Amino acid sequence: MTTVAATQPAQITAATQNQLRSEQLVNELWSDPEFGLKMREAAKKKFGDIKTLEDDPVVGSIKAQNEALAKRLEEALARLNKRDEDDEQAKTVRSMEAAVDAAQRKFGLTDEGRAKMLDRMKETKNYVDPEASAAWVAHSTPPEAPRPSWAPTKLNLFGSAEPDESWKKLHVNPDGFLEDELMKFAKDPDKYTRETFGQAA
Repeated sequence: MTTVAATQPAQITAATQNQLRSEQLVNELWSDPEFGLKMREAAKKKFGDIKTLEDDPVVGSIKAQNEALAKRLEEALARLNKRDEDDEQAKTVRSMEAAVDAAQRKFGLTDEGRAKMLDRMKETKNYVDPEASAAWVAHSTPPEAPRPSWAPTKLNLFGSAEPDESWKKLHVNPDGFLEDELMKFAKDPDKYTRETFGQAA
């Protein structure tokens, strides 16, 4: 009688703690945004039959669309930031122009004085206080020399400055007054002009 030895089932060994941790780590890294792609590429080189997400055409299409959307979003944000910067710069320029105009009016500066004020602001690098530069220009600009005037310095129109009996006739007898004045003028035009306009002889 032949005795057949009984086949013993293979003994199953439980996974160690390190093996469990390694599996957990591999699973996490496999889908990690930073390390996942490199890990999947390394696995495909090591084991040629492995299929990854990159091999799925649907996933590849979605990835391409996401990349295109991300690029468009980045460009749109760049345009918005540029527009905001331009608007802020324009607002600053308008504010500075208004401040310069106000300082020019306050100190009565001419266009030449305004140019000096702007030069002073550049020189001192003080762009936030135009009034300081305007005051400096107004203080440092010598007063203008008196200009010759063809107008009389003092008129006695209608006897308003000093009593003049001849002017009373203007209100009582205008025609007689005109006749008298024309006679005076005809006799000595130069003297008449000097006396009428209060000029010295």
